[in-house]
Amino acid sequence: MRHHIRTLLSIILFLLFMSMASFAAETRGLSVVGKDPASGKQAEVRLYDKSYAVIIGIDRYQNLPADRQLRNAVKDAKGVEEVLRKNYQFDKIITIHNEQATKDRIMEVLTEELPAQMGKDDALFLFWAGHGNQEKSAYGGALGYLIPYDGTTDKIRKNLTMAEIRDTISKKIPAKHVFYVMDACYSGLLTSRSVDGKTRRDLGYLKEITKESARQVLTAGGKGEEALDGGPKGHSVFTGRLIEILESASDFITANELQASIREKVYSDAQARNHTQTPGFGALYGLGDFVFIPKEKNVLGDLTGASAARQKELEQLRRAEQEAGAAKQREQAEIARKEKELAVLDKQIADMKGRLGTSAAQKTTASIR
Repeated sequence: MRHHIRTLLSIILFLLFMSMASFAAETRGLSVVGKDPASGKQAEVRLYDKSYAVIIGIDRYQNLPADRQLRNAVKDAKGVEEVLRKNYQFDKIITIHNEQATKDRIMEVLTEELPAQMGKDDALFLFWAGHGNQEKSAYGGALGYLIPYDGTTDKIRKNLTMAEIRDTISKKIPAKHVFYVMDACYSGLLTSRSVDGKTRRDLGYLKEITKESARQVLTAGGKGEEALDGGPKGHSVFTGRLIEILESASDFITANELQASIREKVYSDAQARNHTQTPGFGALYGLGDFVFIPKEKNVLGDLTGASAARQKELEQLRRAEQEAGAAKQREQAEIARKEKELAVLDKQIADMKGRLGTSAAQKTTASIR
């Protein structure tokens, strides 16, 4: 009987495991809730399967002189990483600092490792804090680039050019939405075309952007502008404001909303110091819009799912306990019945022994007489 109870419990636990796995599969993905301004109705909009982030910060440079080394780029990168981990839902965050941030390693992550892991319904946020530079072209304009740890200002092939970001990395990453945020001088050369300046959060917009791919860029300054240090909490002006906005958002925030807020703040900060710095924003291609998904909603969903799973588990264990209790009652009744039968048999044996003893005594008495 006990063997049967253990078998029953094993089956229940197996079914519970399968139901939890099924629940996880059904709730896979990252979503936000949007509202229809006309009807007031709310609906959940699924955005991504998974969301990734790559955070790069470089203070030390192998081939640059002492006066070109930086002090706050890694701090800026760590500040952005902290707010992402604390407030937003990212399945994987990759950090690359200083000596790790060679051009080869950066390209390996962005053109080999991540493309092998990501799918067409994923999202990527990339943040860069470090040096940027430009050189004039005989054919007009300028060639912009970011300087990795092993980069240099006199050999452009050693650096990460804006063309490589636009034409190689952006097309190699299979994700639906990619959002580059560059806190570097002259990074404004990467922005290619502007987007609709209106910020929208309604249900229809959210459904629209989920269908469209996007490669968006937010830069610390416009073309030819240098980025200022000395911003909020010891960060650069641009990154300090970026962190503030991400921290204060009460719900999801789109890349377009983020740029609208940060442009005004950074421009005012720079003007107060007699400097011109206006963050640039544009789309390399695509009509979608990257969305930062708040962690609270996913935590609530996880807790709700865990609560439902635990409730189901508790109900199943209670049923198992009831069945085990009923089985135990039947077992106890059977024991009681057997004990009663045994008592009857023992009494019969005792009675028989008594009668046999009396008969033997009578025979002995008769023989003596």
